[in-house]
Amino acid sequence: MTLLELRFYPIKGKQDCFKVSVEGSLGEVHHEAGLPFLDSETPDVQDRRFTVVKILESTHFKEDNFSEDEQAWMVREQLLLPEQNAFEPEYLATIGRKLYQLLGKDIQLVIEAAVAEAKRDRIFLHIRLRFPAEDPKPVRITDYPWELLHNQYGFLAHQGVTFSRYIAYPSPRPNLPGVERLNVLLISSGAGDERIGLKSLPAVEGDAIANGLQQAQEQGKIQLEILESATLKALRRRLSERQTSAVPQVLHFDGHGFFGKRCNQVGCRKAISMNNWVINVGETGNRRQKAEGRSKGVRFRSKV
Repeated sequence: MTLLELRFYPIKGKQDCFKVSVEGSLGEVHHEAGLPFLDSETPDVQDRRFTVVKILESTHFKEDNFSEDEQAWMVREQLLLPEQNAFEPEYLATIGRKLYQLLGKDIQLVIEAAVAEAKRDRIFLHIRLRFPAEDPKPVRITDYPWELLHNQYGFLAHQGVTFSRYIAYPSPRPNLPGVERLNVLLISSGAGDERIGLKSLPAVEGDAIANGLQQAQEQGKIQLEILESATLKALRRRLSERQTSAVPQVLHFDGHGFFGKRCNQVGCRKAISMNNWVINVGETGNRRQKAEGRSKGVRFRSKV
């Protein structure tokens, strides 16, 4: 396997673009790109990132999950059929091509040369997506589905390419001692709320993770533990049990924490009249972000 690292950077003083670089055979290549998925025709709405998130988390198109403005934008971007009853057959490829075009021709040449070399040597190419630890909210480069990168031959993921994400924290990595068996703690939120009658999402992904690690568990290389109550309080309680339970070396956080809720605060009244929603991001923080939607209880599954 060979490694190619794409580095993403915000540009100081600019909120509508970012910089990406990669190390090629002739040195480092840079490109300044504008943000994708912008909406220039809808008043007061410019960024359609959350619309794309909802599209990617939908198994099929449901009209109630998207506002009229969102649907109109999706038709213009060739993500939704003109009849507005189903996604375009190539909607994922359309998203991937748009992201690939943003990288610029010079970076595309570096990527395609690396793909060709990996195919020639019959090895995998691993593209590591490197993001800064401080990702400014107006830009949020990490929100985009870069794993869908699509060139003229198809998705890169179908051409022997694997992806990973790396957050470049400035502090050095801790020098941890080696262990014979890794203790993995899986925290998977079902994003349910009994108080309002919202049922939890099915445990499909948690089951898939457990099945994927089953062989390693049988070989004694991994011990998987699932946190039954995926709350901050339960996590703190579990991590404080150092004397009675195995200390986890790996925390696998499968985070599903986006809820569509009306905001009844004074400052949100204008947003409500515009048919907007306020999204609460989990119980681990007080951050709030706007997203469009018409259906109360819309949920966005977002891997963290």
